[in-house]
Amino acid sequence: MLSAPALGLEATLASGLLQGTMLTPMKYLQKWRWENTWLIFATSAYLVLPWVFGLVTVPHLFEVYSSTSTAALLHTGLFGVGWGCAAVLFGLGVELIGLALGYAIILGLGTSVGSLVPFITLHPEKLWAAAGRGTIAGVVMLLVSVILLSIAGKKREIALRRLAGGTSTVNPQSRVSKRTFAKGFVICILCGVLNPLINFALAYGAEIQSQATRYGAVPTSAANAIWVVVGTAGFIPNLIYCAYLLNTKSTWRVFALASPSYWVLAPAMGFMWLSGTVLYGVGANSLGPLGPVIGWPLLMCSMVFAATFWGFFAGEWKGVRGSPIRIMAVGLSALVAATFVLGLSSRL
Repeated sequence: MLSAPALGLEATLASGLLQGTMLTPMKYLQKWRWENTWLIFATSAYLVLPWVFGLVTVPHLFEVYSSTSTAALLHTGLFGVGWGCAAVLFGLGVELIGLALGYAIILGLGTSVGSLVPFITLHPEKLWAAAGRGTIAGVVMLLVSVILLSIAGKKREIALRRLAGGTSTVNPQSRVSKRTFAKGFVICILCGVLNPLINFALAYGAEIQSQATRYGAVPTSAANAIWVVVGTAGFIPNLIYCAYLLNTKSTWRVFALASPSYWVLAPAMGFMWLSGTVLYGVGANSLGPLGPVIGWPLLMCSMVFAATFWGFFAGEWKGVRGSPIRIMAVGLSALVAATFVLGLSSRL
């Protein structure tokens, strides 16, 4: 039987691998447009599966909500809507600049905002203490990694266009004609800024988790009651934006072009997302005080490296050699180092 720390590490690693892999099937659903795939993914990940997990793992789920204050439910839901906007931007950003760069840039920026803003707003007096200095150093390292990754991405775009000999595409996976790095980078920045709203949603959802525990949910499952609220609220902007694109582009009919495998792969993306989320909850609870030092950096790193692996496997960097690869490797190394610096700073 695994010890609690060992279970926590394995659950956290599995969570990162699942969440770093979850968007890979989009590369192979070529008959659908982005809005077709994203609507099925979002319906699965943010609406259907959270309710399934919640109803199965949280006893008396509806009583949990009726016993929670209206203010807690409302704040959790509102921040969930904001996070849902970040989820839309995440999907668009990864589509535009690829799995490898999209994950790294979004996580780097999101972690920077999520680490520094609480210090500035909640503990300004500690900003120049050891923990504050460590946090600032980690954020600076993250921003350096994002700059390096953006340079690598721009160089990759130039290299792919050169390989194409001036034509619009290199291969079906690179999609150079549909991808403008500048546009994708701006979207990733916006996503990175909005993504930490999930932390506020979870903070306001603490009362929901407490009520779930009171009604008999085990500690590792009680947080699933929060995800029902956050996921349902976050689904709203995803539904609105996808429906807008489906109507304006007349791509509802594209659903009919799919083979049965499409209806398996797209929901599987949602299953990987929610399973990874639930597993990280198990990992964080099992690691206890070690979570910020080991668990959180392991989650970030495993997500980034899984996405990088699948990005290369899918041909996003096919034919690219030399400086773009080297700069990206340095940027990823800086991101890993920064993540561990932030994890250690949280214990100072």
